[in-house]
Amino acid sequence: MAAVSIHGGILYISYLATYLLNSWLEWGVTPILVFSGIFIAGYLIIWAIIYVIIKRNTEKLNEILKKRQ
Repeated sequence: MAAVSIHGGILYISYLATYLLNSWLEWGVTPILVFSGIFIAGYLIIWAIIYVIIKRNTEKLNEILKKRQ
């Protein structure tokens, strides 16, 4: 979980800085809060999808290994 938090934090800072420096996002509390909410929701959804896919693949591989033993 620490790695996911570090990855998410670095991505957040990088995206926020890029958006602000390129004027794709207005400076202010409300735009940054909206961006933060969308970023966190998107990050968690993508993370959950990848987690489920990897968990399924791991279970399938473990079943194959049990059958071979």
